[in-house]
Amino acid sequence: MSDKNNEYLSSKVTFNKVVELTKNKNGYIVEVYSGPTGGFGTAYLVSNPNAKVIISDISPYLMNTWFKMLQKTEYKNATAMAFSICNMPFDDSSIDVISSRHGLINIQYNTGNYRDALNECYRVLNVDGLLIINELQVTKKCLEELSENQIIILIVISLITIIKP
Repeated sequence: MSDKNNEYLSSKVTFNKVVELTKNKNGYIVEVYSGPTGGFGTAYLVSNPNAKVIISDISPYLMNTWFKMLQKTEYKNATAMAFSICNMPFDDSSIDVISSRHGLINIQYNTGNYRDALNECYRVLNVDGLLIINELQVTKKCLEELSENQIIILIVISLITIIKP
């Protein structure tokens, strides 16, 4: 992709910020509702080929495809699993990072709701766990028309970072 492509540049900045936020995490990183692109999972792996990344989605077919692909790569600590964010197959306090890139919108089309999803994230995150949710994209033209206060609100909404107390 070219750096002249605004969507690519926006994604590149976001991916770099997420990688920076998670660089000191050595435990499991779970990317939920990753879809065919792998969400932030690919950024984690490119930045650290030894990262313990679980790429997940609700689609067993899609995750089987990801699993087979990952088996052919250098990313030996990465895997793919199919499950709902509202019912994750992990022990309490066992995950360092849970992230989603434009995936939580899918909850309404499947089972569960946002409250169930956030409660489940809180359950599986460890004490210093990190939840990263990136759900919003704004064009440059739209951004130029917003006030500074509106921009601050959008920044808070678009990249929510919750550190579990």
